Amino acid sequence: MQKTSVEQEAWEFHRWQGFTRFRAGKDGQLIARIAPAFDILAGLAAYFAPRLLGRSWILIDESRGCAAVCGTGGKWRLTSWQQPVEPCVADEVEGLWQTYFDTIEIRERHNPALQKKHVPVRYRPYLTEYNKS
Repeated sequence: MQKTSVEQEAWEFHRWQGFTRFRAGKDGQLIARIAPAFDILAGLAAYFAPRLLGRSWILIDESRGCAAVCGTGGKWRLTSWQQPVEPCVADEVEGLWQTYFDTIEIRERHNPALQKKHVPVRYRPYLTEYNKS
């Protein structure tokens, strides 16, 4: 049975809730890049605002050229975004996560088809564990 557009959008929102990875910028601000198939930026900003309270962050929707920008007070706003993203500083937690991801797999049970089913290729450029920098 084919999913409706509303169901597809809800599924896309759910996936980006889990696949969004914030990285610390040079100034300590958290930065995340996403490229969703649907316009879900406002919903994601509302989702992350209370979870990142006390931190300033930017969530960039590369598909639409816009971003959600939030200060330390938890109030966010949508704005257009055409600026290149500053390279982020790799931190110790990110390195630990990549090491965990690399060592947790049971090599004899390697199953790329199942990995693609659960983490489709289009999300991988935005995931820390698939991008060693």
